[in-house]
Amino acid sequence: MSNNKSALRNYSFVSTSIQELLLSECIVEVPFQPYFVSPLSVAENKNKKRLILDLSFLNAYKKRARKIRGLDSRFGIF
Repeated sequence: MSNNKSALRNYSFVSTSIQELLLSECIVEVPFQPYFVSPLSVAENKNKKRLILDLSFLNAYKKRARKIRGLDSRFGIF
């Protein structure tokens, strides 16, 4: 997948943000080409920009939580 238009328009911001994440060891560079890469977006506010990683592709593989008598089973409440 390719990056969203907002990330392409803000190329320097995205590059700087990725460098900061690498330096702070929040992300790591891998020595191989990944099979799949989630796209990036940039959210713009009046005062600042935010880098967004779009992980919506993973929703297709997410298990649905069962509901038991109105309680959510994710919390272990039965």
